[in-house]
Amino acid sequence: METPKNRNKMERLEVWVHTLLFAHHSFASIYLNTQIDLSKSKYVQVTDMQNYKYRYFTCWNFVLQTLYLGMVCLYHLLKIFPQTKSLIKTQKVISNIRSFVFTSWVFPTGMLVASIFWTVWYINRELVLPSAADELLPSWINHCIHTNILFVLLAEIFFCKKLPSFKDAVKGALIFCLAYNVNFFFTYYQTSRWLYGMFAVLSWPERLIFMAFNFLLSVILIRISMVIQRNIHQKKLSESGNHKLISKKLL
Repeated sequence: METPKNRNKMERLEVWVHTLLFAHHSFASIYLNTQIDLSKSKYVQVTDMQNYKYRYFTCWNFVLQTLYLGMVCLYHLLKIFPQTKSLIKTQKVISNIRSFVFTSWVFPTGMLVASIFWTVWYINRELVLPSAADELLPSWINHCIHTNILFVLLAEIFFCKKLPSFKDAVKGALIFCLAYNVNFFFTYYQTSRWLYGMFAVLSWPERLIFMAFNFLLSVILIRISMVIQRNIHQKKLSESGNHKLISKKLL
């Protein structure tokens, strides 16, 4: 059975993990924006990564994770202060936003970035990250934005106890998907070039099918994350004897 002592240890662990992950993302973001200039490359595929960096799905995901971790760290920070009614209400709002953002956006987009990037990389890396970028982009930064993002997902599966409804989560994912697709296709309309080289070798039907597949995969990933979280936290609540809290916290 979970004891107050064990619960306090888990809360301290959660604070440390979130702080370290936020520090990692913040450092990588600052380094990318101050120490790396891909416009020095003579290859247009690489200079596009500098000129349109905030339009790449990888960047959207990394910024999203950084903001998310900052919000969670703020939640921990607020717990230090005397718990007034207004402060408790603020924490509750942050907790609700946290559960929605993680389930709808952070988990599915993080999984998509890591799985699709590395799958295409091993097939033909030129389609996602041209080798010409290697002289300007350190490999460790590549891993920060395409591999280390998985640690955030793994941590939050265990730490994020509340869940939105599946319907609301899918609606949120759809809004995110539509917003990114507008950005993605507008960039092609504006420049006549695709942000990702793989789209240059696909036909229009194949491009649309790929986009639809990504959204369907996002929905599947949302369902998987919710099932895993529900199983983990139901077990924890059951072991602590708080059976009545299960439906209230997780449904």
